[in-house]
Amino acid sequence: MAGAGVAAAGGAGVGVGAGVGAGAAVGAGSSLWVERRVRRTVQEAAARLQPDALVAEVGRSARQAAGVAGDRMRDAVSVGRDEMRLHEQRLWEELAA
Repeated sequence: MAGAGVAAAGGAGVGVGAGVGAGAAVGAGSSLWVERRVRRTVQEAAARLQPDALVAEVGRSARQAAGVAGDRMRDAVSVGRDEMRLHEQRLWEELAA
């Protein structure tokens, strides 16, 4: 009977050991994945904060802002010219009357 108990305990111990080993492997693998992910994120953020990257971003933003301001200025000048022509036409009509 003592032999049967040892065999049963040994069999159960092997099953638990395999489960712990698999859990440790999954835990180690996920830790490595998280570490790589964090490292990549930090490196990307650092690259965006490099002076060259900042200069490029500021330049891109300035060009975009200048383009928008230029469009608004052209639109304002065009509307102003149209209003000037209408006002001049009204003045000539008043003088003719």
